[in-house]
Amino acid sequence: MDILRNKDTWTKAFAELLGTFLFVFIGLGSIATVISIGQGSIDNGAVLAIALAHGIGITIAIIAIGRISGGHINPAVTIALSLTGNFHWIKALIYIFSQILGAFTASLIWSKALSTPALGVHNPAWSIPRTLIIEGTLTGLLVFIIFATAVDKRGLSKLAPFAIGFMIILGHLVAIPFTGASMNPARSFGPALTTKLFPPAGLPEQAVWWSSHWVYWVGPIAGALIAAYIYVIIFGDKKSQENLSKPGQEE
Repeated sequence: MDILRNKDTWTKAFAELLGTFLFVFIGLGSIATVISIGQGSIDNGAVLAIALAHGIGITIAIIAIGRISGGHINPAVTIALSLTGNFHWIKALIYIFSQILGAFTASLIWSKALSTPALGVHNPAWSIPRTLIIEGTLTGLLVFIIFATAVDKRGLSKLAPFAIGFMIILGHLVAIPFTGASMNPARSFGPALTTKLFPPAGLPEQAVWWSSHWVYWVGPIAGALIAAYIYVIIFGDKKSQENLSKPGQEE
């Protein structure tokens, strides 16, 4: 249990909390803005604005805290790193709790500042199987990029924040109308929990979105694990990567 006694563990966890807070706060703020300007409607320009805000937000968050905690900012990413041997499982649990707390805090601030019902809550517009497939695929692509740039010793780690940010933008551009483009259980859970604990006036007691919230955990985590294991099988794990040639080297 030295991990729990280590101050560095909690410093990194707090960095994850702040990074996730920044990402979710900016993301929800963009949604609040486009709803306010568009008087409740979401058009092509609104989708672009929301996508850019989420992508740029996570890029800035990773640049800010990456040197401290690694900049996971996503329970699916943390779980994938842990189960592939890149991250200790106790640290993973602490990180996930911090990420959820950061997302919840960001959502709580917006819920108290605005009267917009269920701001940023993800609700499948498609069937559950289709939502699982899309969320799993998008998160899988995101995790593959993370492993290729930030985890792999041969990766271009300096470009990782931008590659991840671009993937978040693309994910939102293609999936906002269908699944909400979560790709991050903490991003979905924060607004869902806030709305559940502090429901706005007029919101049905048994809201439909809460009964399908599990989709935004199962889909992203399953996709993240599949992508992570595919990467490890094809390109090698952390140890074997050291013996593989780096870009530009001859065999």
